[in-house]
Amino acid sequence: LIGDVSGKGVEAAATAALARHTVRATAQHDDAPGYVLSMLNQAIGRQVSGSRFCTAVYATIELGELWVRMQIASAGHPAPLLVRSHGGAEEVGGRGALLAGFEDAGYPTEPTHLGAGDSLVLYTDGVTEAGERRGKQGGLDARRLSALLGACVGLDAAGIAQRIADAVTEAEAGDPRDDAAVLVLRSPPLGG
Repeated sequence: LIGDVSGKGVEAAATAALARHTVRATAQHDDAPGYVLSMLNQAIGRQVSGSRFCTAVYATIELGELWVRMQIASAGHPAPLLVRSHGGAEEVGGRGALLAGFEDAGYPTEPTHLGAGDSLVLYTDGVTEAGERRGKQGGLDARRLSALLGACVGLDAAGIAQRIADAVTEAEAGDPRDDAAVLVLRSPPLGG
């Protein structure tokens, strides 16, 4: 799970706590990504003021000997990027509405497979908006992030995360204006 709450301060912290609790409680009974996000959407609608919302990506993971099978659903959040071991990055995961209590909101789930050495990168919009508020040309938008990740062949999860963190720091000239979070999952390479 990765997510982002609108706003800052006490209300945003309370919304984040509600989201964490709801996801944990729901997933103990049924961890299907679309179902978990639907329950979170309902909880936000019941307990959070109309101006607050959050976004999230929720995934389940099944490990095989040479593969990782995932089910991914997104609720208004930047799409995860699948980085192939041979290079290149592509968006994955079903897309759904923001988590804001919308009635009848659907959160489609998309299956994704990670082969040996592939990585899945989940991130918040603070990553792709890096440099934007400074009016900096060449900030780290989605296209540039994909290109950066496509060049991460052979790096482990920590190395990929560090490359992203370095790019965000550079784009923000060392003074980030928004929170940025990155979660990298990597399937072990063959023989590794």
